[in-house]
Amino acid sequence: MSHIGLNSTGFYEHISTQTRIPDFDPRSANHFWMIIVSFAVNNPEQLIKTGQGLLDHENIAQVTPIICAYCAVEYSKRENFRRCTDTIPD
Repeated sequence: MSHIGLNSTGFYEHISTQTRIPDFDPRSANHFWMIIVSFAVNNPEQLIKTGQGLLDHENIAQVTPIICAYCAVEYSKRENFRRCTDTIPD
């Protein structure tokens, strides 16, 4: 199975389902900070069939705050210096 992602030219292309988030390393306990950007899609069927479509600032539907992929805490200078727990808080 493949997903559709953004390549360096700003166009969709099929990408593998392999994640690019590295496994948590308890020795370093470093956070993995990320921002999730969602885009509005006008013609999903064409996008799925061809794997091509333009992503730009006009199509941005939502941008999340900066969060850690392991513990889901929101970024702050203070959190950046704390060790990641690799546990999502309740």
